[in-house]
Amino acid sequence: MADALKLSNLDDDALSMILQHSNESDISSLSKTQKKWRKLGQTKLQGKVGECLVKHSSHSQEVGDTHCRRRWDYTPEIIRRAVACCLDMRARPFVDINPPHPRPLHLYVHASQLVQFDADEIVKCLANAGFPLELTLLYPPPRTDIPNTLPKAAGMTPHRALVVAEASGEGLAGDNDDVDTVRFSGECTEIHADAFMDNKKLVELPPQMPKLKIIGSSAFRNCTELQTLPESLPELTQIGNSAFLGCKQLRRLPNMEKLKEIGMAAFRECTQLQLPETLPRLEYIDGMAFPAELKTLPESLPELVTIAKNGLYGCKDLKTLPKMPKLKTIGDEALMNCHNLSMFPEMDQLETIGFQALANCYKLSRVHLPKTLRTVEKGAFFKCPLKTVNIASGARFKCKDPYLLKVISGLGGVTVDGNLVTT
Repeated sequence: MADALKLSNLDDDALSMILQHSNESDISSLSKTQKKWRKLGQTKLQGKVGECLVKHSSHSQEVGDTHCRRRWDYTPEIIRRAVACCLDMRARPFVDINPPHPRPLHLYVHASQLVQFDADEIVKCLANAGFPLELTLLYPPPRTDIPNTLPKAAGMTPHRALVVAEASGEGLAGDNDDVDTVRFSGECTEIHADAFMDNKKLVELPPQMPKLKIIGSSAFRNCTELQTLPESLPELTQIGNSAFLGCKQLRRLPNMEKLKEIGMAAFRECTQLQLPETLPRLEYIDGMAFPAELKTLPESLPELVTIAKNGLYGCKDLKTLPKMPKLKTIGDEALMNCHNLSMFPEMDQLETIGFQALANCYKLSRVHLPKTLRTVEKGAFFKCPLKTVNIASGARFKCKDPYLLKVISGLGGVTVDGNLVTT
């Protein structure tokens, strides 16, 4: 059948289908355009990879794990699906447009699997075809068992070696904390409070934790070398207080589509942190949740209801706030000392602006106050150079901030009676 196919004409969608479905009868119907791969300049590589997949189509079977990611724990059964993820243009960020080639597929191979991996025909075929593969070898403790020169596997030189140990939601067993990464026994749904706190060796977590729902308080506090989390945490709903406090090497957070709550100081002192592009279900941000060095938030936080006391305190590089159509409460000092904040979006359900909530926002010159507003506490806009204050028609709120009262007292259509403001 492979000879009858024009494999060089298969686009990335077709290849994705080939990998996801091991039935060869489906292959012939998947010869389409190669538009996307032409854009990448990789049609030759595409053809070679297609030949590997068809030639060794009986080697790997369809697996239940359908979540796309770049990093995978090696088993013979996942190779086809893993390659599909790297080829699929829709599975961002697995393909870089510049430079124009698929991002490398990163495989973790346990030392006990080396012989099996070395004999894996599809891996060897992909490597010979020039498909970008990176390899990390996993060794059990002790660290001294890692050879000085890492062995080649399927003709490839490993990228690195890590010490791995089994863990549970309670952490590592015994005193065995000299490990770089962990693998969890069974489906881990919760990482309990203090589980890995103060582990100075832990570098990364597994590529996937699809059932994880809760990360407890101080679970990874002061894991100062922790750099990499799972690429997606699709079921995570809660991150506890100080969960990642002091994880100074942590750079990126994964997609967390069901996350509702970020606890107090959860990511404080994570000085290099970047948030995911979306947090579509986030409802609550507790005090000092993020580092002072945070530069951007997601463009929209559609379900956010509360920024608690000190929630974004001292984020001095934060320039704009996201769209927050359901926000009701900006707590005391929630945005205090955000010195570069210059944009305050319309929030049509906002009810409370707390004590010194936006004090010392030296570039904030324009605000909109909705008719849902009930209270503006003392010092809410202290030292904000307000030039334009728009108050929605029908508004009625108590303003305890003398500075804001002074600004709005001369506005047309606004009545100020003591601290009661009406329009």
